[in-house]
Amino acid sequence: MGIPNGILHDLRAIRRTIEGVMLQYGRCPHCGRPLPAELERYTLLREGEPVVYCPQCGAEWGVQDA
Repeated sequence: MGIPNGILHDLRAIRRTIEGVMLQYGRCPHCGRPLPAELERYTLLREGEPVVYCPQCGAEWGVQDA
């Protein structure tokens, strides 16, 4: 017995909202530590798409999210 898809969809949307707010306040959405002011230095290309990574914990997220 698993979690219904509708609830999973809602939980993912809530998670994306929280991550977006943390990024707006300059915090890593995974470890909560402050992000450096110059995110350009921490931008990589993964599968042809730019991704930003946290220098503290190594978490990555898409540039469109940052």
